[in-house]
Amino acid sequence: DSGHCLLGVRSAKADSVADIRIFDTSGKTIKDNPYRLTKGWFPEGFSSFICVPLVFGSEWEVRLFLWDLPLNKVNRTTVRAAADISGRLGPMIFAAALQQHLSSRASAEERGRLARELHDGIMQSLVAMDMKIEVNLKKLDAHESDPVFKGMVSVQQVLRGEVSNLRELIQHNRRTEIGPTRL
Repeated sequence: DSGHCLLGVRSAKADSVADIRIFDTSGKTIKDNPYRLTKGWFPEGFSSFICVPLVFGSEWEVRLFLWDLPLNKVNRTTVRAAADISGRLGPMIFAAALQQHLSSRASAEERGRLARELHDGIMQSLVAMDMKIEVNLKKLDAHESDPVFKGMVSVQQVLRGEVSNLRELIQHNRRTEIGPTRL
């Protein structure tokens, strides 16, 4: 329950795991213990713990454990302080994760937009230039030994290589993560 904070001290009894006290986030004691904790959950070597909820928006909820506090700090005041810190950290962590996600998504969309612009603009122009060179080479009544013919063939080869490189760049930048809701 994200409204519960726990405070536990290892019990001196051999058959018991820990003496646990439960509070709400304001520090008020909750009488009924809804938690059934087995022996194995409390690590050996630790004498105490405080457990507070750490909530990230409405999507994630985890528990923050502080283990082995000095016995004079295992009290309701420390639980309230830990719950307050957790309450302040949760929204900050969630905002940072959300910002990173949105930034990543914006970058992917920008790469896709750039790839479309390259394809619709520069790529189209380069292909058109290649076609014009091909037409002019066919019109040119020259042999392969003619320096003008050789120069145009050389330019066409460079142009075709750049078109190929640009296609690879466009394909690489178009790859964006699309979830089922965006299809």
